[in-house]
Amino acid sequence: MESKDDVRFENVNEDLLVSNIKRHLMSRDDKIKLEAVQFLLIYLEFKTSGNDDTSQNVCDRFIEADIVEYLGEAMATQDSILLREILKCLEFFLNSEKFSTQIRAAYVVECMQRTLYFLFKQSQKELSTANDALRLLAVFIEEFNKNLTLKQLFGNNANISQVLSLVMSILKNKEELGDEIIINASLVLYSLFSQSDPALTNCDFLREVPDVIQKSLASLALLCNTKDFERICAKIIALMAKIGSGALRYAIMVLSCHIFC
Repeated sequence: MESKDDVRFENVNEDLLVSNIKRHLMSRDDKIKLEAVQFLLIYLEFKTSGNDDTSQNVCDRFIEADIVEYLGEAMATQDSILLREILKCLEFFLNSEKFSTQIRAAYVVECMQRTLYFLFKQSQKELSTANDALRLLAVFIEEFNKNLTLKQLFGNNANISQVLSLVMSILKNKEELGDEIIINASLVLYSLFSQSDPALTNCDFLREVPDVIQKSLASLALLCNTKDFERICAKIIALMAKIGSGALRYAIMVLSCHIFC
């Protein structure tokens, strides 16, 4: 028996769908944008519920139509519901290799940074959305790092430093922000140091790193003493091991920096 979505999407003209979604995303009304994003999300969920090839092909078609760029522009909003729906859509596009091209990946990371700075300036009620965005930024950086260098992804060391500053700011306010945000901030840190990247060998940039790594490890260690220890213990220990591994790579880069700078 066909579901409602089967009937609803059976003869969809994707060119017309893309055109309508773009038009709605350009609206000044966040409610109209939200309707477009939610419809896109339902369509993506329906179309990607089959085999992997179908999933990638659908994502490819939307990416080639520049939907990612339109979603990125729509992220400049104060509507947390709209923002969360956009984040869900962007996560779907990780199914496509076309999502990881240099220009597109750099644009997405830039939008995520901008959004996170805005969210952490807002009231406590936005922390859930900020946490989702932070987790997704870590996922994006780690995924994009498979094909791109940090320089390609961030453009310059100043942008990487901004991410480190954001992580440090979160870790300094760990009592107010909660355990999950501390873990996701540390995941962002790990994603930056998950491989030895030439962009990290800039001597001025390296001087900023020790305090951030120390703060991250110290914050994670404190979480092991909380009442939720059993629930998050395995996750924290695994993350501390990852950051420790990244710190070792960092130490090697620092040594090289002192030798050659």
